[in-house]
Amino acid sequence: MAFSELAQERFIRPSREVAEVLHSSVLSECTENGFRPIGLQEVSTAQTALGLVAARVGISVLPSSVRVLSRDGVVLKNIRNSRIQVQLELVWPKVTPSPIVERLFEHLD
Repeated sequence: MAFSELAQERFIRPSREVAEVLHSSVLSECTENGFRPIGLQEVSTAQTALGLVAARVGISVLPSSVRVLSRDGVVLKNIRNSRIQVQLELVWPKVTPSPIVERLFEHLD
C-alpha cells in the first residue's frame, strides 16, 4: 500500500504530547503525498488506536512494533515508499549501569 492511497481515510494518530515525532511525521507524509488527513482523532496509546481501528473509526499509522499487540478486526500492512523512520535510543541510569548494559556498550556505536 502506498501512502497516497490513504487520502480519503479518517486518521487516528498519537497526540503530539505522547509521540511528537510520529505525530509530525504523519502530517508531513500526508502533505508530501498531496493531501491533508481528514477526521483526525488523537490518542494517547497504540492500544487505543488499535481499538478505534477495530471499531471502524478510521485508520492509523503506527510503528511496526505494534504487531505484538494483535487485535481482532485489525489488519497491519507495510506502507510502500514511506519516509517515516523510527529511530531508537537506548536509555539507562547515569549512575552504575548494570553489567548487561555495560556489555551492550561494546556492541554499540
